[in-house]
Amino acid sequence: MIKSLISTFSQGKPKNESSSSLVLNKDDYKEANYYNYYRNLELNQPNEVSARRIAGLAPITFQYYNVSSFDNNQFKIVDFSIDSKLTDTCLTCIWTQTYKNESKTPVEAVYRIPLSPLSTVSAFSVEFNGKTLHGKIKDSTRAQEKYDDAIASGGQAFLAEKSKDDNNYFNFKLGNIPPTESSITVHITIISEIGSHLNSLHYLLHRYCFPQSSNYSFSLSLAVNLSNSIKSIFFDGDKSHSLQYENKEKTKCIIQYKKSLGFNTQPNIVIVLELNDLNKPQSFIEKLTDHNDDKENKKESSDSDSDNEDTQSKEKSSYSVALNFFPNFQSINKEDIYQKGEFIFLIDCSGSMSGKPIESARRALEIIIRSLNEQCKFNIYCFGSGFNKAFQEGSRKYDDHSLAIVNNYVSNISANLGGTELLQPIKDILSKEIDPEYPRQIFILTDGAVSDRSNLIEFVSKESKTTRIFTYGIGTSVDVELVVGLSKVCKGYYTLIRDSSDMETEVMKLLSIAFEPTLSNISFDWSQLLQENHGKGASVIQSPAQIRPIFNNERMMVYATIEVDKDIATYFENRPPVIVTMNADGPLGNRLSYHVELDFNNCLQSKSIHTLAAFKRIQDLEEIERKSSKETEKLEIIRLGKKYNLVSKHTSLVVTSDSDSPTQDTMKVINILPNNSLRQQQHPIVVDRFHTFAVNFNSPLQFQQQQHHLGGHPPPPPPPMNCWGPSPPPSGAPPPPPAPKLSFCGASPPPPPSGGVSLLTSTSSILATTTSSSYLPTVSNSQNYSNPQSSTPLSYGSTQSGTPSNDPLISLLAKQKANGSWSKFAIQEQFFTAVNKIPNELSGVEDVWATLLVISKIMKTFASQKSKWELSVQKSNKWVKQQLLKLNLSYDQFLELAKSNV
Repeated sequence: MIKSLISTFSQGKPKNESSSSLVLNKDDYKEANYYNYYRNLELNQPNEVSARRIAGLAPITFQYYNVSSFDNNQFKIVDFSIDSKLTDTCLTCIWTQTYKNESKTPVEAVYRIPLSPLSTVSAFSVEFNGKTLHGKIKDSTRAQEKYDDAIASGGQAFLAEKSKDDNNYFNFKLGNIPPTESSITVHITIISEIGSHLNSLHYLLHRYCFPQSSNYSFSLSLAVNLSNSIKSIFFDGDKSHSLQYENKEKTKCIIQYKKSLGFNTQPNIVIVLELNDLNKPQSFIEKLTDHNDDKENKKESSDSDSDNEDTQSKEKSSYSVALNFFPNFQSINKEDIYQKGEFIFLIDCSGSMSGKPIESARRALEIIIRSLNEQCKFNIYCFGSGFNKAFQEGSRKYDDHSLAIVNNYVSNISANLGGTELLQPIKDILSKEIDPEYPRQIFILTDGAVSDRSNLIEFVSKESKTTRIFTYGIGTSVDVELVVGLSKVCKGYYTLIRDSSDMETEVMKLLSIAFEPTLSNISFDWSQLLQENHGKGASVIQSPAQIRPIFNNERMMVYATIEVDKDIATYFENRPPVIVTMNADGPLGNRLSYHVELDFNNCLQSKSIHTLAAFKRIQDLEEIERKSSKETEKLEIIRLGKKYNLVSKHTSLVVTSDSDSPTQDTMKVINILPNNSLRQQQHPIVVDRFHTFAVNFNSPLQFQQQQHHLGGHPPPPPPPMNCWGPSPPPSGAPPPPPAPKLSFCGASPPPPPSGGVSLLTSTSSILATTTSSSYLPTVSNSQNYSNPQSSTPLSYGSTQSGTPSNDPLISLLAKQKANGSWSKFAIQEQFFTAVNKIPNELSGVEDVWATLLVISKIMKTFASQKSKWELSVQKSNKWVKQQLLKLNLSYDQFLELAKSNV
């Protein structure tokens, strides 16, 4: 089944359609998910001068950047070059930086370099005193000891390590460099996944990576070698660059750029490549012959480095596989979608939401809960200084019973929960194990600010593989960075709603995106690789182990490392192609299988895929340690780090050199961070990039300048929230508004609470709305997207509780059953005459006629509010068609008859 579906995915739009061409709006790339790391870097370090000091050794004192502050007797950078290679599977960059030590004393140079979570350092070498020294991977503790020992003995040492306090930086130290010495050249190899956005691949050099120093020369060379032809190339930055294609097919090219840098403001350098046929699934295989007992490791073991445990391992051959997949869902009709999902709504019920905002939020929820379907699980949280929820045990299946409970819960929501604290309800949600059949999507609606935004966003960012977040910022005092940050780190969407009078429309725009086609519960079956020899001598490790659902306009990249004993490697390379099966729950409700052929006779000869696969595996292991707060995976991380020369949480690259004349003078430390910058800062958030961009692929983006504040001032941060309710107010402070009696942490369900609404933001690219200056993906009425729908009506309907709505549309929707139908008895008073004109053919299915009457009424009377009822009516249409199909009757015929009676 999936083969035919995949072939449709791969076709894309015809080339003559404008939506297939690259949109080269300035700063488009800043909406890509990969750029979120740099967005946070800019937010947390807005001073470009200070930020660029971190990027390299600058001959400048700890003051301001002006000529008078120079110390000409310091460690200077004189040349900076980057040699990059971009292939189908990865980006490899070699940074070469040349320094001179013109100080009168030995120097230890200390600086940090910002690197995206897509990237890691895989090699480090130093040219010094006429020789080249290569870094060796060691346990971080052991590496630091070797560095210190070399310095203490008067020799030189160089160290590259992952920052202990901030996973977004790598630390570099060049120690005990004598004065008046010849130049020192440092080579840093950085390997990375390729950033992507919409229908393009991106190469980015952020301006914060360029040292703030006196004039030095900079050069960039990017060699592109792809299997797809290049449709267009866009260079954003300085225009003094050259481009040369190397073949007629335009799959290879070289881009070069040179410039003199220093204290001048440096723009970001962005190279955007639009490719032909980018949507086709691709697989790449790489072979690496590995001798675990090679000379280097033998030397290492004799060097009293006891942490090398692999010296006696059997000789292996290793293969790595990279699989990418970018489905195109254009051919899928809305009403055919029948996919599962978990929907959790967090509503800010703090005192500031009182009045019109909470009323609008309640109306929006009344529409939302009627837009879900029987393929969903759902829950609602109200939060303030404390929080409560509709279902204490967690999300429930959507049916008439759960709908009645939630309907009653929503009708009692009011803004009476005190302050605004999101962390505890978020922790409660994310602490529950994810059900891979039901992709989790969280919607947060809030009008305020939280007491610890950075920790909240960082906490949420760790769950980007399991959870997508949508956020709504209400009013002019909302913390915009909270709304934007929460959505971006989980690759969702956000919107800012200044006027709450039409909140329902804005809320439904993002909900519609959540119902777009998805592939979920994805797994790969590698068993055919292991069938021969009954799996003896062969092993397969997939990374990442947990695969994020592929939402609309997102890309999947999966790696696998296959190790086989050398004596059976020949068999692998002489056999027919091996089939690896990708299994997934599709948007039509069925389990899909797609067979990918792996031809081991056609292997790449390199190490890049192996290195990236190991990097992703290390990230998986580091995440296991983070969740357990224990170093349970340390040995495996060290093993992988050593094998593939990767800097990680537990491994560092170290270079030591005995000096012909040991240094006797006291070494001076040059730290490019100003003293006040050494204090604990808010660090950028690590985002586990999954080759995805949550934007509407075929809709134009309307970019507007995003302000940090929409006006006004956010309320002061509330006291910390604990799971048992609001914290007491500080001494002398007035008490918070009264809150309902709450049951927390797994207690029995409380009575329907009154509270406000706060939804977690998530964004990537955003729909331009008339009520907000935020970025939003435009929802096109012509797109064939829809929500799934249940086919089996339940035997009972939900009952409306609480205060009836004065809104006639909401009043009608409130009478709808979970399966999308309306019963004759629920609408008899409003449609008395029309109900009794039931056609003879439908006399045995009265609810079908009743549902057709309501559909006709809504479409006729509320045409201008289509965004509010579209999902609910799609659900109803699907149910009606299923019932009429059983009777072999025409939907269109009876819909027209119903329209004539309303």
